[in-house]
Amino acid sequence: MMFAGLACSPGSYLLKHKPELAKTSYQYFAMKSEEKIAKSPNDPTRLLAGCETLTKFAFGFIMEDADRMAMVDYSAGKVLYKNAHSTFSKAVIYGDRALTIKYPT
Repeated sequence: MMFAGLACSPGSYLLKHKPELAKTSYQYFAMKSEEKIAKSPNDPTRLLAGCETLTKFAFGFIMEDADRMAMVDYSAGKVLYKNAHSTFSKAVIYGDRALTIKYPT
């Protein structure tokens, strides 16, 4: 019965029990999303997927690391916050471009 809940939300299980694996996986997905966007920069589906993946990665991992780091080393935390901001900015650009392509008027 232990695996019944696992099938519904493997991401939640990973986050709780293997956070570094989850972080590495999301980082990989974010990188792959950006590679797909580079190959098809006008594909709204890929742009929206990239927007979603980058937003989740920045909020769920980079911001979390920045919050924890700021308690120990404020300057290092600020560097991570800047990285999160940069990632969020890319996500906004992808989302905006996807909507502009999908709904040109």
